[in-house]
Amino acid sequence: MSLTADHPGAPLEGAPVEVTPVALPDLGAGNARQPERSLRLLSGVNVELSVELGRSRLSMQDLLTLAPGAVVELDRPADAAVDILVNGTVVARGEVVVVNGEFGVRISELTGQA
Repeated sequence: MSLTADHPGAPLEGAPVEVTPVALPDLGAGNARQPERSLRLLSGVNVELSVELGRSRLSMQDLLTLAPGAVVELDRPADAAVDILVNGTVVARGEVVVVNGEFGVRISELTGQA
């Protein structure tokens, strides 16, 4: 197969270029899964964990009228589990708890998307 090298920086502008496929050796199936080792490699990586109580959709007019003391109704019942997200992906659900005066989450379910 011959191509014309007519783009800037080509070895010889306008000269034909020979393209030959590369023969790569078959590497076989290999060991596709080594979860313990691969997870250990990621142990120093920081991720963002967030908890979502619920969501609400507001018109711009309603948004602009919000003031201290306003209440925004969310789309979940008060007794529903909260979503636990890692880097924006839901990985678990849980219940809000208080630990030493601060909020926490007790994990009740893993979603299987982790």
